[in-house]
Amino acid sequence: MSGRPREAAGAPAAGGRHTARVVLLPALLGAGAVLGLVTQAWATGRSPDALVPGSAMSATGSTLVPLAGALTLVAAAAAIVAVTGGRVVRFVAAAVLLLAGLGCAAAVGWFLADPATPLADDLAARSGRSSPPTVTATATWAAWAALAASLAPVAAGVLALRHAGETRGLSPRYDAPVSDPTARETPRRESLWDRVSNEQADDEEPPRGAR
Repeated sequence: MSGRPREAAGAPAAGGRHTARVVLLPALLGAGAVLGLVTQAWATGRSPDALVPGSAMSATGSTLVPLAGALTLVAAAAAIVAVTGGRVVRFVAAAVLLLAGLGCAAAVGWFLADPATPLADDLAARSGRSSPPTVTATATWAAWAALAASLAPVAAGVLALRHAGETRGLSPRYDAPVSDPTARETPRRESLWDRVSNEQADDEEPPRGAR
């Protein structure tokens, strides 16, 4: 008889785990990929300017597009809140996740459309020039890979908005105490966090005969 309540509570919990998985995995993997790629060179170029020290030059993504790394951090944090917060918070976090992913993709796409201008501006800043030199530049594989990786948080944001009403947050046991006696009598549905905790407790409890 004890197995039936667990089966009834297991269906929502399984759905919550699936929703958390399809939101967190692409968001965190995409954000991690972008954060790793911004440390690589995103543009290489040359300048015919005689005042430029050396004809060949390059710069990393964190230098050329600093907004990309910042927005991916926002997306990663929003993804976690989108599957652990309350109902309203989940919708807000899902919207932030989507906007952060779109902003990152737009920033990288803007750079890919004209990699020479950011590279020239970076060279002017490093050399102390008042105006950027003439530069011809091409984007590297890392910049294109970052654009592809930034689409993962976008997809996660769409899924988070779609399923924001299905996930149950961390657990009602972490809510503030309720003073209303009628509210205490209201049965609470088992959350994803409760489900995992109960399964771990059952696995760790020794058989009665062993005692």
